[in-house]
Amino acid sequence: MRLTAMSYNLMRVFEEISKTQLPELIHPSDKKYSEALEIRQQQAQKRDRFVNPLFF
Repeated sequence: MRLTAMSYNLMRVFEEISKTQLPELIHPSDKKYSEALEIRQQQAQKRDRFVNPLFF
């Protein structure tokens, strides 16, 4: 179980690094999700609330 969790976390780190170094390789669905999340964040701030950090 630990090996599975470590492998998953390592893959996530590689994915995040590749997104910052080569932004043109980001999948369109990821871009769409990020934009929608930004809109939700702005709407929540207007109401003095916040979006759950697990969505990021």
